[in-house]
Amino acid sequence: MERRGWFSMEQFNTPTLVLMALAIAINIAVGNTVQNVIKLPIYLDSIGTVLVGVLAGPLAGALTGILANVIWGFTLGPTSMIYPARSLPNIQQQMLTPEFVQNLVRQGQEAGVRNGADFGSPNIADAPSTRVTVGDQSVDVVALGEARPTDPRLSEAQRTARSKLSAYVKKLKDLPTAEGMTKPVAYQPAALAVLARKYVPPQAAEPATKPQAWPGPALPGDMLNTNIGIGCVAATGADKDKVLAAAGSATVITPWTSGGSQWAITFRPLLPEEQGCAALKAVR
Repeated sequence: MERRGWFSMEQFNTPTLVLMALAIAINIAVGNTVQNVIKLPIYLDSIGTVLVGVLAGPLAGALTGILANVIWGFTLGPTSMIYPARSLPNIQQQMLTPEFVQNLVRQGQEAGVRNGADFGSPNIADAPSTRVTVGDQSVDVVALGEARPTDPRLSEAQRTARSKLSAYVKKLKDLPTAEGMTKPVAYQPAALAVLARKYVPPQAAEPATKPQAWPGPALPGDMLNTNIGIGCVAATGADKDKVLAAAGSATVITPWTSGGSQWAITFRPLLPEEQGCAALKAVR
């Protein structure tokens, strides 16, 4: 009897990748609805992760959870729900004046963002933590948006502190549509991280796409995770421009040819403070 290793790449076939993509969407959609719309004192952003873990194995489930958290950390513009989706994420940005930023910093200080501030621990399970950083001051608050105002484990001072911080966080979240703000524009990264893994051909019932020649640095680059074979290269300058131009006509299931092999690729625009693939190693 053949025994497959726990980290076998065979589990990352096209149906598994499609399931992971759907699960990430479920995590974000359900988690956001429960947290911001229904406002229940629970946090259900792991339903898709559990589903993948049961159907495709613990490794696929863990990767689904990591990718969902990374994606949710960005501000995404309108995204097509047509499968297969475009290969480049629609990340947007807005420009703020130095005076506006300084005003936000002052408001953050007034809202209680200071090292060691006491916001208490409410009586709620499976809740996220909200981290707010203003300058060199930072707070990490459990269940900031999920705790009930009458939670018996919170003191009156802690409830007041949470209320002030929640209002500040809401203001930050509403900045894209706030009066007087500039409209969001497409983010133009100075560097683009490219996560590459061996391409697994789709099954007969799955959609296929024509391979595309890779115009950037040689794949797969430095390994971010040797267990599942995910490498990373950072494209900058002329290489970045060539990659962005080629990716504009590709989808998330496009196979890319490099060094005589085919690769499945995930594009990750790097933020200004992120230095190459090393910035992504914390989320392996």
